[in-house]
Amino acid sequence: TECHNVGLAHYQDLRPLKKILEIVLAFGNYLNSAKRGAAYGFKLQSLDTLLDTKSTDRSMTLLHYIVGRFIKSSPVRRIFAWIYISLENLVIDIRQLTSGIQLSKREFAQHHDNSILRDFLLANEDKVKKVDSDMKKAEAYNEAVGYYGENPKMCPPSTFFSLFQRFVNAYKEAALETAANIEAAKKSRKQKDQRGQSDLKNEPYRRADGIRRSLRRKQQENYGLQSSSNEMVI
Repeated sequence: TECHNVGLAHYQDLRPLKKILEIVLAFGNYLNSAKRGAAYGFKLQSLDTLLDTKSTDRSMTLLHYIVGRFIKSSPVRRIFAWIYISLENLVIDIRQLTSGIQLSKREFAQHHDNSILRDFLLANEDKVKKVDSDMKKAEAYNEAVGYYGENPKMCPPSTFFSLFQRFVNAYKEAALETAANIEAAKKSRKQKDQRGQSDLKNEPYRRADGIRRSLRRKQQENYGLQSSSNEMVI
């Protein structure tokens, strides 16, 4: 439940995520403006299509492009390890706990000498109250769902959280791939630079070798001319 409380707060105050969603909207408008005109928002389900939108050579998805812009600064990859919990099951479990506490209190009211019930209530009543309070805060996820333009009645907690779970999983994978590509490009550039430096170092030796070969050719040509002249004199 504490995860949900923290999570809902993050959903509404997560600047990198907001920026990513703004870019998704901008690209969506760019790609679709000719057909539909500019949009002011989009359904969260559209996040699932970021992997389907690819470059002309199909080597990069729209999500990879977005990740490339945020990989150095965005904490999105690290935030949602706890993102998905079944809130419906959580509510059911807490209601059962609350019902059990109420039943125990009624039993204890009739049997004050029952030490087992007394000890049970002393140990657990406050805990259940706190859990119930936290659960009510978690149920305020309706506000978070509305913040993203979704209808809480049409978008249950499992759907809402799983949408972000899929997005974050895809983001993490794209981030790893993008980081690997960046590292490979750095290594390739480094190797080219090293080859270039090696070529520069070897250039004087190649020039000297060229000069020596040129001198040998000239000597051979001169020797050949002299031999021909001697043969003609004879």
